[in-house]
Amino acid sequence: MLINRDINRKKTLKAQKIESIQSDQPRDKPLKTLKAQKIESAESNSDQPQKSPQTASAPSDHGDQERRAEIIKRETDEVNEINRYLSGFKKQLSRHIAYPDSAKKLGVIGVPTVGFSVLEDGSVSGAVIIKSSGYAALDEAALQAVRQAAPFARPPRPLHQIGVEIYFKRD
Repeated sequence: MLINRDINRKKTLKAQKIESIQSDQPRDKPLKTLKAQKIESAESNSDQPQKSPQTASAPSDHGDQERRAEIIKRETDEVNEINRYLSGFKKQLSRHIAYPDSAKKLGVIGVPTVGFSVLEDGSVSGAVIIKSSGYAALDEAALQAVRQAAPFARPPRPLHQIGVEIYFKRD
């Protein structure tokens, strides 16, 4: 019985995923934490009426398929552009991470998460600790690394409320 429910749930999730891909309306998703450097993005177009699931799942003509393909290509290109940007972003940030001497002497390790926005001009806004490492010295060093690394290169679009985990570990 449990296996059947899992199979039905997977089929439902797969159907929802297919339906969302086939829909003319891209989904609007927030940026994910940069922990695994996985970014999902979609454009929002609220001016067009939404189609019912029956209409969206049955391709009506060649024009609809071309529009869907164009939307998917545009979104894929945007995600790839953001991932390239984040690769350079990580390199720049990593050059400014300094393990505090006081934490080194005590053998303290931790992973604070810094939340902030990268604005159109590459400047950083609202840098705060959103998850503490448990050690004030590491948290402050993480904030200082973000502040010192700024300004970053101009992002493809402003990146609001992103989170970056900064690892402090013994060598």
